[in-house]
Amino acid sequence: MGLEEILKNIESDTKAKAKQIADSTEAEIDKINEQSLAEVEEYKKNARIKAENDAKQLMTRELSRANTEAKGVYQSAVNDYINDSMDSLNGTIDKYLEGPDYRKLLNKLAEMATRELGEGCTLMVQRRDAQKLKTTGVKVAEATEEFLGGLRATSEDGKLYVDYSIEKIIELLRDSIAVRLLEKIEEES
Repeated sequence: MGLEEILKNIESDTKAKAKQIADSTEAEIDKINEQSLAEVEEYKKNARIKAENDAKQLMTRELSRANTEAKGVYQSAVNDYINDSMDSLNGTIDKYLEGPDYRKLLNKLAEMATRELGEGCTLMVQRRDAQKLKTTGVKVAEATEEFLGGLRATSEDGKLYVDYSIEKIIELLRDSIAVRLLEKIEEES
């Protein structure tokens, strides 16, 4: 074998190895490109899912906050309505205290107090109400404290006490009045 032939073989081997390296490099580049594209697609998919989840969480949080605020506004409006209604009720009490229904109520309260505290109890009423009572077996005294109407009473021995003043009755009925007003609000809604 001559030098020329050896050089041809070397050149041929070199070209074959260069082609093999180029083909291998190109295949490796294609593989890397495919992996990169797959990773980019996976990243985009995960980013989209995360963004959707974040948006859902934000929407849920904002809806919850809005519902809480709406409930607060509604409750405040209901409370204002109830307070206005109670103020309106208090505004009509003076007229009620002058009417015949009040006289009946006052005597009914006196009967209740007498049943609870026994004969000999003392009924304390406002000066204007003393003549409205029709009682026997009890003492009627002018109250030393100011209250709208009704009565307060103590047992003969002073150990028991009841408060049937108009203020106390309204206070006790406030919850039931509030429930009725709420029912009315719901009917109108």
